Amino acid sequence: MSEAKIAQTKKGYVFNVSILVEGYNNGIALEALLHMLNTGKVLDYQINEGIELGKIIDASLAEPHNQQAVSIKKSPIKENRAPSAAEKTPKPAESRTAQSHSSKASVPEPNYAVNLLKDYQQTNTLVRLSALKGKGVRISLPCRILSFDAESQLITVYHVDEKKVYQFHLNEIEDFHAN
Repeated sequence: MSEAKIAQTKKGYVFNVSILVEGYNNGIALEALLHMLNTGKVLDYQINEGIELGKIIDASLAEPHNQQAVSIKKSPIKENRAPSAAEKTPKPAESRTAQSHSSKASVPEPNYAVNLLKDYQQTNTLVRLSALKGKGVRISLPCRILSFDAESQLITVYHVDEKKVYQFHLNEIEDFHAN
């Protein structure tokens, strides 16, 4: 009897594990975990617990005064032209109201960018982020926002092309916009 060669095919197996990853904060530990999972022989994975995302949003929604939805309006670009003589001299009654309205409209909301980032995080929107890293290195990446820590001003993003997690200080970000 000759030995018959049996064709063996590889199969996938599912394991339920808990993994402890060391890091300075949850975002850095998550980045290390995703790096380990994406560089090994792991075909697919699902993280069920441990991601500390959206806690600031949940806390703010739990407060009764923050139950309103945040509306984001894009303001049209104004032309840079000299006002005409009629525009320069408003009527006295309109002068006070025009000044109060213009002072409110010209001062942007200080947390507009932060609110926009949180909205993109909540809706899982694909964002093009441009940042300036150390030594003048500019990077532009398509990403989804995983978390934003207001205390440390850190934003954690998932690069959708490279399947890696990056973390930036808020002051490193030059521009971001939804695709």
